[in-house]
Amino acid sequence: MMQEQRLQENARRQETGPIAGTLDDSPLLHDLVAGVQQAVSTLRDAEAQYILRMAEVARAARRGGAADESSINHCARALGISRQTLQPYAIVALRWTAQDLRDLFERRDCHGRPISLSHLLVLARLPLADRSRWIEVVLAEGTPVHELRARLRKMRNACAPAAFADGQRSRSPSNRSSVIAQADRTLR
Repeated sequence: MMQEQRLQENARRQETGPIAGTLDDSPLLHDLVAGVQQAVSTLRDAEAQYILRMAEVARAARRGGAADESSINHCARALGISRQTLQPYAIVALRWTAQDLRDLFERRDCHGRPISLSHLLVLARLPLADRSRWIEVVLAEGTPVHELRARLRKMRNACAPAAFADGQRSRSPSNRSSVIAQADRTLR
């Protein structure tokens, strides 16, 4: 509350005060920057809550089983979104429990940001143990999503030549499965 009063006072001072860029504006700029940082933090918390709640909606909609696609469609319509928008949250809901997501969103990376839905979607493809390890990497390093994808792709591709060591370059489903399985073992 006091910070809000200081921001209002500083806004009035800015309108009637000295020209921006002088030394007199330093406390004003400090307060304005602090206000923006607080707003960004609040926004990130709200985004994390949104992801969590959307995942809970998707989980509840899927409780009827895969055959009950109409409940997912109904929930999407009720939220004013498409089924395709709700689908990523369903993937997240299948990979993490509601409590795991709550715990995860309470944590912050080295830059003070919670993990994003995009991070979770990339990590959802990994086995549980690897997911946990890579979550720690993302939070410790503040790894951007594009870098996470690239690192995981590089690890998968490093395993691919070994799967074709016999000279076969076939992309049959059985070979693809063995490459994926080998990549999964390497990630562990």
